[in-house]
Amino acid sequence: PHPSVAASVHGFLATRDYNSGNFAQALEQFDQAFCAAAASGQVITAVVMAVNAGTSYVALNDHDAALEWLQRGLDLARPSRWAIALGPCLRQMGEILRAMGRLDAAQALLDEAMEVYAPLRHSRNYGSVLSAVGDLALMRGDSARALSLFSQQVERAQQMGQTDQAIEGHIGTAHAQLQLGDD
Repeated sequence: PHPSVAASVHGFLATRDYNSGNFAQALEQFDQAFCAAAASGQVITAVVMAVNAGTSYVALNDHDAALEWLQRGLDLARPSRWAIALGPCLRQMGEILRAMGRLDAAQALLDEAMEVYAPLRHSRNYGSVLSAVGDLALMRGDSARALSLFSQQVERAQQMGQTDQAIEGHIGTAHAQLQLGDD
C-alpha cells in the first residue's frame, strides 16, 4: 500500500500488538509505521509512532533503545514546535533519564516540556508534566517543590474531572509530605 495508508495499517497493528503484550511484534510494526509516516510527510503520526516505540522499549526495560526512538521523534518534532508533537517526546525522555539517574539532563528536558505546555495549562498533558517534574523534585530531595507541583496537579485534575491524575497527584503529595516529615 501507499506509505500514507501503510502508516495507518502498521500503526493499528502495532497498537494491537502492544496492548496484547507482544512488544517485539509491536516494535516491528511501530518501525514500519514510523518509516511509512515519515515517507509520506505525516510528521505527527511519525512522532507518535516513535513515542510509542519508546514506550514499548521502556516496557522491555531497554532505556537506551527507548531514548533512541524518542530522539527520532524529537528530531522530527522540534522544527514544528507543536506541543502535541514535541511535548510527549520531551516528557518521556525526561522520565527515562530520571529513571536512569541522569537528573540534570532529565531536568532540562522536563523544564522544556513545561514551557511547551505552558499555553495548554488546562490539558491532561500539562498534568502529566507536573507529575514528572514532581517525581524528579522528589528524587532530588526538593520536597517543597514536589509538594507544590503535585498540589497543582491535583487541583487541575479535579477541575478537569481526571480522577486518575488526581490520585497520582495525591500519592505524590503524600510522598512529598513524608519527605518533609509531615505525618
